[in-house]
This record gives sequence, structure tokens and C-alpha cells, in this order.
Amino acid sequence: MEPPKDLTAIGRFFKVYDIFHSWWFTALMALFTINLILCTIHHFLPHLKVFFSKELFNGKAVQNPWISRKINAGTSTRDETMSRVKDYLARKGFKLIDTPKGTVAEKGRYSRLLPFLFHLGILIVLIGAIIGSVFGFVGTANVHVKTETNEFFNWSELKDDKLDFTIRVDDFKLEYYPIAIRVGVQDKITKEKLGQYELMERQGFSIKDSPYSVFIIDAVLDFRFSVPKVYFTLFKDGAEVGTYYSDEPVQGFPYELILTDYKPQRIPKTMMVKFQIKEGGKVTAQSDIEVNHPFTYKGVTFYETSFDRDSYGFLYIGFQIVKDPGLEVVYFGFGLLFFAVMPIFFVSHKKIYITGDDDGVTLTAEATKNKKEFKDEFFGYLKELGA
Repeated sequence: MEPPKDLTAIGRFFKVYDIFHSWWFTALMALFTINLILCTIHHFLPHLKVFFSKELFNGKAVQNPWISRKINAGTSTRDETMSRVKDYLARKGFKLIDTPKGTVAEKGRYSRLLPFLFHLGILIVLIGAIIGSVFGFVGTANVHVKTETNEFFNWSELKDDKLDFTIRVDDFKLEYYPIAIRVGVQDKITKEKLGQYELMERQGFSIKDSPYSVFIIDAVLDFRFSVPKVYFTLFKDGAEVGTYYSDEPVQGFPYELILTDYKPQRIPKTMMVKFQIKEGGKVTAQSDIEVNHPFTYKGVTFYETSFDRDSYGFLYIGFQIVKDPGLEVVYFGFGLLFFAVMPIFFVSHKKIYITGDDDGVTLTAEATKNKKEFKDEFFGYLKELGA
């Protein structure tokens, strides 16, 4: 297979025929990856420090509180009030950590990692794309039915190339959706027209005033090698006589069938290739390939893309051949993105600092996001605690 003859030297240099495997596209992805790594380190290093820090009590948040309320001890002691507040927050799902400066009740600490995981997912997708761009390829091959080859045209390198194994098309099955046709019946000798029948393929009709009936299997519309005709099964008195083409004589049948009208545009229903892989002359793998059901062998995926006949009438199948070793890496990156993006907008790191004095217990709230919702939640806690 030859590259486009009108492709200029500039087009070849920039690989306009295969952008995703071009050197400049790979370089752009590499620069984007480096930029994202630096941004991730700059913006999320403080979050990681907080996540892994052993110093959980934020003195600045207590000294300059966002929201802070005091629960008076009343008739209870400070320790009793402190214990009641801790038990209540524990029931609300907060994890309690005692520190020398006070008690920290926190929830959603792992949410600080979500932006980092989101960026990490993007980085993994980019790395997978670079792996596929550098070590993968996209190619095409036309293989005649009942023949085999290991050659294909590598569009990534714009040259003929060879696979490490042989591919073979053992058979090809093509089915169309039924089309509307009109079949005329005439006397074989006098050529007198005896009737017209409008029907779909895979339907039948009975010839008027005769013991014969016809079931239309298919309309053959390949103008390059034959005139339009029908392929049908003939019945006499309900018994099958045989299956014939309308342009061949049927002994004892006094009529002729003529395809007089039809819908010229066929819509393929099934295009199935009996596909084999051979190594050392032996079949090592085989599969039925359809348009939306490719086959993968040793990291190389075969897609059925077309079928046609050559100038001699021999049928061949067109394949797109793709090797992308970074595909699983990309899938993993998208999985990480999905895992991180779902809770990233809703889950926040919430903290309530619990400190006490002789008059009672002070609660100071802090949250990384969704602060309005946490503010309402915090005042709900205070109401239930009787503050």
C-alpha cells in the first residue's frame, strides 16, 4: 500500500496522516505532563503535609475562628460536659483524637487526597497516551478470502511492515437487511405476463391458477458480474422442488421469474469474518470478527473496516491494525479520575476543635469546602447539645 502521492515533504515531516503518532504531538503531551507534575507538586504539597501531619490541632484556627460557640457547663462539671460533647460527635461519625492542646473531632480527612488523585489520574492518562504514541502503531491491510499474509501498511511510519505472525481470512459472511422488491411472472414459452408481486426478501407468494408457490431468499444486485436476479425456493403443491436463480432454467416449471423493481441501496446487517492467527504454520488463535467486535492477539487489535472485490472479482476484507501498549494505562487513569471526581465536589475535610475551661466547653469549626452546609450542620449540633 502506497502513501498518498500528493503528500508534501512538510506533510510527511509533521505526519499529518497520523497526528496522534507524530513527534510534535508526543512532544506536546510530554510538555503538558511535565507542567501538570509541577503544578501538582506546587498546589497539593500543602494538602499532603496536612494529611500526613501528626500535629492535628490547628492553633491558628482556634485563635482566629471561622465559627466558634461555647457550651456552658451549667450544673454539670467541665469534664461531664466535655464527655457529653465527645460522645455526641462520635455518634455523628466524627473521629476523635486527643492532643495536648485539646480534642480534635474530624471527618473526611481523605478528601484532601481527592484533588491529588484527580491530577494523578490525568497524569496517568497522559503517560499512557505517550506510551501508545511512541511504542504503538496504526496500520491497514487488505486480505483476500481464503488467503493469508503477515504484511500491512504502517501509517505511523508510512511504510510497509510485517507482523510477527500470519493472519488469514478463512471465510466471510455477509447479510443484508431485507429490501422491497417486485417480481414478475411470465409464461416461459409465450412470454405472456401473468402477474406482478410486491414483497420483501424472505417472503413468498403463490402463482395464480397454478400449483406453484415461490419463497424469495435473496435479490442478487451485483451489476459487475451478473444482471439483477432473485434466488428462490420453488414449491409445488406444498412440497419443495428446489432452490434456483431466476436466470437458470428449472425443468418442469412453466414460468419465468423476473426481478422488475427493487430498492437499489442495500444496508448491511452482518459482516462477519472467519479470522485466524497462524504461527509456525499452525493456527494459534481464531475468532469471528465483526464491525463492532474486533479481535486482539498479543497486543495487536484487528478491526474489520471494509469489504470489496478487486478488478478480477475476488473478494477481499479491509482491516485496521492497531497496537496501543498504553491503552490499559489510559483506562486505569480514567478509572482513577472517575473515582476522584465523584466525591471531590461534595466531601470536605471537617474539623471541630474541642477545648474546655472552668465555665464550659468551646467548639470551633473548620472546613475545607462547602462551608455554608457545614455551618448549618454545626449549628444543628449546637442546638441538639443545648447550647
